[in-house]
Amino acid sequence: MIDHVVFNNYFPRSIIYSLDRVRRYLDFVANDTKMEGSSGLQKTVGRICSRVEFADLKMVQEQGLSVFLHTLRNDLIDFSNQLTRIYFSYA
Repeated sequence: MIDHVVFNNYFPRSIIYSLDRVRRYLDFVANDTKMEGSSGLQKTVGRICSRVEFADLKMVQEQGLSVFLHTLRNDLIDFSNQLTRIYFSYA
């Protein structure tokens, strides 16, 4: 079940599928807008994607699913804050 929900590239509700789409569409937006800070944002999402892509079921089980997901959640919150600051801040 964990393998399907976290690592399945073809399951639209999996974490890796969603992260891949975020990375893809962020690349489109960043290349189109050329906003200051967008390259750092792309690196952040790339690191998050890489962490999930290069993880495997054994590593997640050894680390603990809750720890893996909690770390991922914190990384995504940081990414979201950066995204908001770069693209949605008017200050």
